[in-house]
Amino acid sequence: MPVKSSRKRALWPVALAGVALALGATRVAAIPVHGRVSLPRAVASATPAGTERARRDHYWNVWAELLEPASPRVATEREVSVVVTGTGTPRAQGCTYRIEGGDLLPRTMVAQANSRIALENRDGTAHRVYSDTLSDLTPLRTAPGRTRQISVPGVGSWELKDREYAQLGGHLVSLSDLVACASVTSRGEWHFRDLAVGNYTLKVYRAGREVHAAPLTVAANANEVVVDPILLPGT
Repeated sequence: MPVKSSRKRALWPVALAGVALALGATRVAAIPVHGRVSLPRAVASATPAGTERARRDHYWNVWAELLEPASPRVATEREVSVVVTGTGTPRAQGCTYRIEGGDLLPRTMVAQANSRIALENRDGTAHRVYSDTLSDLTPLRTAPGRTRQISVPGVGSWELKDREYAQLGGHLVSLSDLVACASVTSRGEWHFRDLAVGNYTLKVYRAGREVHAAPLTVAANANEVVVDPILLPGT
């Protein structure tokens, strides 16, 4: 009897090691996916080069009436949203929504249907974002540094405005099968830090509309997935 007991105790470390390996395999099966999206040349050429500090200096000079107001800047990270849809979990991974530089970032906020999202105000002034077509989204004042919780209804698309600043505008798009949102740079480089192995649809949104969709497969044996460059059609 003691011999059998000692054998059982000896088997426990082996069983635990097997569980640990299985859990480790599950964690490893999350692959970085990245690529690049380009705006139509006519739109891209309207975006002047410069640093974030130059942008802030420009706004200050306009406010102080030292410069004439210029045409709105078109920045890729603000203009487009890159997401994947499918059956993966967790839902809406990596999705962030904020007001920064006097406008929404991104302008098209893609969110999971029937959920709640946080809209952070990173500006130095208050904003009152609302929608004429979404009755629950009223022009509630959001002070600098504060975050507003927004209830996202079922599938649909709604235009967003700001009661304080007419130049702020965008859209809220609600999807039933949103899996993750990519981070997008000013050069159009987008990146998903870790997508679970599986089959998805890669989508790009601009001005509240889906402007690109393509199948995306994340294989278990891949170290990373690099997607061919995406050139968006002109408006």
